[in-house]
Amino acid sequence: MQNHDSRFRFLNKLQSLLFLGLITLFAASCEDVNFNGPKTGPGHIDFHLTDAPGDYEEVNIDVVGLQIHYTESKSDTVVADTTSSDTTNAGDGKWIELPVEPFKVNLLELAGDVDTLISSADLDPGTYKNLRLILGTDNDVVVDGTTYDLKVPSGQQTGYKIKFRKDLESGDNLDVTIDFDAEESVHQAGKSGKYILKPVLKAFEGRVGDEGDGDRDDEDDDDRDDD
Repeated sequence: MQNHDSRFRFLNKLQSLLFLGLITLFAASCEDVNFNGPKTGPGHIDFHLTDAPGDYEEVNIDVVGLQIHYTESKSDTVVADTTSSDTTNAGDGKWIELPVEPFKVNLLELAGDVDTLISSADLDPGTYKNLRLILGTDNDVVVDGTTYDLKVPSGQQTGYKIKFRKDLESGDNLDVTIDFDAEESVHQAGKSGKYILKPVLKAFEGRVGDEGDGDRDDEDDDDRDDD
């Protein structure tokens, strides 16, 4: 009888050890499983405006809109926000109207490591190539204490195109800065003496003051489009 009890206790103990071993093995295997799966949902971009120093007393521009060109990634199935007021589709992709509260700003106040927020948007994953900055009619320049209207010969309806390219992924949180060169953008006509605004613009990832000022895109775009 004693041998029978000892054998029973041994088998019971062995069973308990096997059970604990199975639990430990299961817990370890769970650690190797990625229950989160691939990231889904939008990314986020904040768009900023800055300027290089200029010799004018003031260069005031009337910002009324900003657009970005979107192409859906072939690897994802997320569709771009079709509630946008912009419906201009051109070939592969479309232009998206970004949320902008119209404002007037003196570019010279944005010189150095200063910028101002133009727009903040959650955007679907995909390729974003080129921006359009849209200006209103209330633009002026101050020279020797006198304010002159800035004539804008074109771009008030279609916007001024800015080279830019970024593949946005789900969960990304990015800053993009538009560099509006006031000194190179303002010209005085020889005969009439009127001041004309021909914007010189660049866009780069990051913000002014960041190390290297982000990833500036100063190279020619061989794949540029006329969308």
